[in-house]
Amino acid sequence: MQTNSQHKIVFTGGGSGGHLNAAIAVIKEFQAHPQQYPAELVYVGGTRGMINDPTPSLESRKIPELGPRFISIRSGKLQRYLSVDSIKLLAGVFGGFIDAWKVLKTEKPALVFSTGGYVTVPVVICARLQGIPVVIHEQTIVSGLANRINAQFADKILVSFANSLQYFPASKTIVSGNPLQASRFQTDLPASVGADYKEKLEQFVAEKPTRPFIFITGGGLGSHKLNNWLKNNLEALTSKYNLLLQTGENQVYKDFETIQIHLQTAAPALREHLFVIKWFADEIGHIYNQADLVISRPGANSVLELLATNRRAIFIPIPWSANNEQQLNAEYFCQQQAGAIVAEAELAVKLLAQIPQVLQMSARDSSKLVDKTAAVKIAQLLWQTTLSSN
Repeated sequence: MQTNSQHKIVFTGGGSGGHLNAAIAVIKEFQAHPQQYPAELVYVGGTRGMINDPTPSLESRKIPELGPRFISIRSGKLQRYLSVDSIKLLAGVFGGFIDAWKVLKTEKPALVFSTGGYVTVPVVICARLQGIPVVIHEQTIVSGLANRINAQFADKILVSFANSLQYFPASKTIVSGNPLQASRFQTDLPASVGADYKEKLEQFVAEKPTRPFIFITGGGLGSHKLNNWLKNNLEALTSKYNLLLQTGENQVYKDFETIQIHLQTAAPALREHLFVIKWFADEIGHIYNQADLVISRPGANSVLELLATNRRAIFIPIPWSANNEQQLNAEYFCQQQAGAIVAEAELAVKLLAQIPQVLQMSARDSSKLVDKTAAVKIAQLLWQTTLSSN
């Protein structure tokens, strides 16, 4: 379908799966209704992954698969300490402003929508300087530094939680909810799932009456700490549970490859009760629907998805997350749903013992706390803002 270039929207967000997934949820809403939203969608992001990891950024890999044109800019990060890496990251910040200015001058979008992350700061500021309307979205309860900067230049600020209103100017801040992808609520296994993966998921579901099904995920970037914990406790875990592990694609530690090599020489019982994936896609709704327990980092998207699907969970907050946001996310979850929090420093001694305790808890109906239509509402708001800017 031919789109009107006057209706071009630049999406920007990166640095974590949370920022990216919020953007993807809204992009998919636009793509699902092309007649209602005849917009051209462009995504501006970074290509740099984690520090010292050669794996390209999540957005540079996932967005082209989704369809929008991806334009990369240099990106950096302000750090509180001085090192060779921090100097390189600071240089990336300045380079990002030059790149963002050129991209926006060339693309001339009607609107910029930012879901957060350091890569978005140059895009948002340059958009404001060029007179392009800006809408930003904050996923977490406590605002990160990038969005606190972006808020000074935004026309509208959308937040997931009412608790977040305190961090932004009341006159331009709206509680929109957090946009979640529709696939999170689709309980059927999609046809795209590979044969081995499908067979293992079907086995895990069939054995649920006698062997609980546990999904372990480190989020979009994976968690080396969680992956290592599982590897060190494989025998104890697989003697009682069926395990699906999402490792992430980190090429510094190569956890996926390391665990696969370990399984090649492991006892058959270990291989029978563990399946390992790097990343999940539309099958995640089926996994959420069937898992007896989820062990995860408490990113905002993960917390809301698990509340929306009434899942029990154990969270291991990242201790260095900005403003202790992951700890606060986990505490919010445990106030509303059956769950527990294990400090990363106590992972080795406490997590294994927490599993049977949380499995004995009764899951509550927490789905009513999550607005599953947030992506629809945000898409509508962005489209109205786009039309009014032309």
